[in-house]
Parts: sequence; structure tokens; C-alpha cells
Amino acid sequence: ATLDVTQNEPLPAGHPFWKHSKIAITPHVSGWDVDDALKTIALNYRKLLKNEPLLFEVDRSRGY
Repeated sequence: ATLDVTQNEPLPAGHPFWKHSKIAITPHVSGWDVDDALKTIALNYRKLLKNEPLLFEVDRSRGY
């Protein structure tokens, strides 16, 4: 199964879904199409060049 949304978010770090071999968890991007992805990549590239925070960064301390 691929889960884009869970009942409790962020999903707790110790939740069994994180290590389940048949579950993938996505960061609320399952509905994106190629154009959405390319726009976000381009925007993040511009932010990176300006040393600004990127969109959708992974925060390992929060578990996602």
C-alpha cells in the first residue's frame, strides 16, 4: 500500500508503518502530475540559489 495521508500526522516515529516492507509513505504528493513536480523543482532550485529554505524539506527530527 502507498499512503499519502494518515490519521495522525506526522506519523509517530515508532509507528510500524515506517518499517513495514509492503507500505510506502509519501509526503502529500501522490496527486501531483509532471507539471506540478517540475514547477516545484524549479522553484526549489531558485530558492537554493538564494540560500532560502526549500519547500517540502525532510525534517528527520519530526519523522518525515
